[in-house]
Amino acid sequence: MRALSSRRERARKGIRYRRGLKAQVALAEIYHIRALRQY
Repeated sequence: MRALSSRRERARKGIRYRRGLKAQVALAEIYHIRALRQY
């Protein structure tokens, strides 16, 4: 039982981590585009 619960928790953390990375990449792209427009 513990193994299954730990796997589920790891999966949830992995999904959150992946979503966080995607959000950071999206923000980085937006800032980069804005910087290019300013120049």
